[in-house]
Amino acid sequence: MSAEPGGGGSQPRLRLWLAIVIAVGVFAALALLVGPGDIRPTTLPPELASQPDAYLADGTITQFRPDGSLQYRIRVRQATYFNREGRTELTAPKLEFHSPGAPPWRVEAAAGEVREIVAADGQQEERADLRGAVRLSQESADGRRTELRTNALEFYPSRELARGDQPVMIERSIGGLARAAGFEADLKSGRIKLFSEADQRVSIVVLPNEFQ
Repeated sequence: MSAEPGGGGSQPRLRLWLAIVIAVGVFAALALLVGPGDIRPTTLPPELASQPDAYLADGTITQFRPDGSLQYRIRVRQATYFNREGRTELTAPKLEFHSPGAPPWRVEAAAGEVREIVAADGQQEERADLRGAVRLSQESADGRRTELRTNALEFYPSRELARGDQPVMIERSIGGLARAAGFEADLKSGRIKLFSEADQRVSIVVLPNEFQ
């Protein structure tokens, strides 16, 4: 992962990258102010324990796959990292996810949070929870566009999966609208599953140009 402006790396997660930024910054500052024997471990006072450990304004965070190809890029107005909780709060994130052989998916939201979780198989994975006027879209080379609009979704980069349990509307540029109680999108294949509930059934409107 790399960040602009800033340094870079190939595989570390978002929270690890921010931890490195913290460590480098603190070490550089201390090296200028004190001698080698003057640094002693200290404990933060209670009033500072809840404060963020790192802060990024108007930055870009990039994650690469093991083979060096681009996996995703997040542009944020603000990113705030909390080491004790292992999470990063995002303001106005704009995410661009790349899957080999397919057009990129783009996600925009008012806010979000990235953290490490334990998956069903017991392995740790990264999850981004995005909320507030969320838009998930993809546009192909011939101009065809698919867009999902909802209030919240979960994004799993390692599984190339996005899903949500909030009402969602799907619109396609070639015609057709769909509404559902939730969805699950496989970003690699482009397949989207729609879910219904007792008070929100799946509704599909097919426009005339859909048959052309």
